[in-house]
Amino acid sequence: FKVPQYVSWGVYAFIGCCTLFSIIGAVHGFAIWKADCIRMSGIVYFGLYTWDFYSDIVFDLELLNYDNTEVLFYLCTAFIAIPWISNMISLSKYQQRWCKDDAIRERVYSWFVSWQRLTYALAAISGSAFGTVELANSYFFGMDFFCMGLNERHLKRFNNNRLWSGIVAENVPQLIIQFWFLALLDWDPPEGGQVVWLAIVSSTLSICA
Repeated sequence: FKVPQYVSWGVYAFIGCCTLFSIIGAVHGFAIWKADCIRMSGIVYFGLYTWDFYSDIVFDLELLNYDNTEVLFYLCTAFIAIPWISNMISLSKYQQRWCKDDAIRERVYSWFVSWQRLTYALAAISGSAFGTVELANSYFFGMDFFCMGLNERHLKRFNNNRLWSGIVAENVPQLIIQFWFLALLDWDPPEGGQVVWLAIVSSTLSICA
């Protein structure tokens, strides 16, 4: 099974757009809007986690092209699906908490009334509720979607869950599978080498973020 080349190019284009959007948003916020609340990290994290998610999927599909990699394929699929489900559950659980928190519930509740569907769609597509929430609290251009209203305390508490559902349940197992795959091929894959190395880079950067 060969993943179409345009899928990879599409992911790279998306990352480039996130980077460009981050720079433009920062310039607009700091230089024109003269605001000090702009969080460039929001779109950077969203782009990084999305890249990591799709790199893992492309690598998973690449495993179908090799013999004796069925176990790796099923493990890789499991460590994509389980964290994805965990992300969606975390977002739903914390939405309920935020909407009951006296400090932020009025703003957050009204925000979810307008943007709940888009938020869950982005979380599902990107594979990361954490990146989506960071994006929604980036305050870019003063647009309502980017002004969810969580403070640093709420963001940190929510992002603490990523240690388990993102790093322990996804990135670390994926790195082990990726290096296991390279070891099976004596560290010199004849085809698809770029796919696995990009997956390793994205997983490593996601852990470090």
